Amino acid sequence: MPLTENTPKCLVKVNGVPILVNTLDSLNKNGIQECVLVVGHLAESVMGYIGDTFENIKITYVKNEIFDKTCNIYSLWLVKLDLMDDVLLLEGDVFFEEEVLKKLCEDDNPDVIVVDDYRGFMNGTVVTANDGKATEMVLKKDQDDRFQYDSALKTVNMYKFSMRFMRNYFIPVLDSYIGNDCFNEFYEIVISEIIRSMQTQISVLSVNGLKWFEIDTYEDLKEAEKLFADVS
Repeated sequence: MPLTENTPKCLVKVNGVPILVNTLDSLNKNGIQECVLVVGHLAESVMGYIGDTFENIKITYVKNEIFDKTCNIYSLWLVKLDLMDDVLLLEGDVFFEEEVLKKLCEDDNPDVIVVDDYRGFMNGTVVTANDGKATEMVLKKDQDDRFQYDSALKTVNMYKFSMRFMRNYFIPVLDSYIGNDCFNEFYEIVISEIIRSMQTQISVLSVNGLKWFEIDTYEDLKEAEKLFADVS
């Protein structure tokens, strides 16, 4: 706010470049040919702006008609049939340099959480890891005053998951939450439960030193514009 009164957040511009356009451009440069966008607030604006293709990427849209009453776990569940494959899962409010996505795509591990070193200004979900594998994912709501951030890694809200992981672990847990009417959770709760179950391993990929910024507020936007000011 106030920009999102008339513009969906994913089309808010960072130094003249819409957040979503930056994401799609990075996907295209990394050879991705199909993208499913879940839209809600001002959905028609996104669909009209992006269209059915972006460079070499085929674009498909799924509408969350009750976006104002649900959280992103429900939005993700709406596209679960599209998730029965190897997937990249990206959130629509992260502005990043192309090298971040390139590093993720080139990582040899099948299931990966992108992370950065935790710094004081950051907030949201964090991960702990041992020997390159996630040992715990802690959502913001579960970080009380006693939580120790010394060993925490901040999630960048970018993931790579294999077909095996999606079909055997992610989708079943996602279904269980939606089946219990948990529409107002963040989808990270699904990943957190899978890590906690220790049935399979998820790698962490550090992009420390590379540029990215999650944009939740007008103040975040201004900080992102400073960070990316030298990017033409």
